[in-house]
Amino acid sequence: MASDQDIEGKEPVGPEAARPGGSIATLGAIVAGALVLQIAGTLINTLVPLSLALAKQSPLLIGVVGSAYSVGFLWGCFKLPPLIRRIGHIRAFAVFASLQTMATISVALLPAETWVLPSW
Repeated sequence: MASDQDIEGKEPVGPEAARPGGSIATLGAIVAGALVLQIAGTLINTLVPLSLALAKQSPLLIGVVGSAYSVGFLWGCFKLPPLIRRIGHIRAFAVFASLQTMATISVALLPAETWVLPSW
């Protein structure tokens, strides 16, 4: 039988290992990260239609571009889970976050005419 001295020096295992403060801090970090992403998405989804309006584009084009995010989000919800399962959620998040970052930066760097189809 192990003495008390042997048990004291070891890490707790099982339910004793769960630290209530640690799980709250982890949850807070996740919620804070989601909050930052939501704020950034709201800002870019407001900026793009406004920049198109300043570039004197048609209201139809502004509406189509403004609603494209929602359509793409809905499409991704139904079509991308197999990809996420295949490559893993961490890699998928890294890839999609990189694509979103590149698209957001390109909105600021490229003129509005770059994003407009000639037939509109």
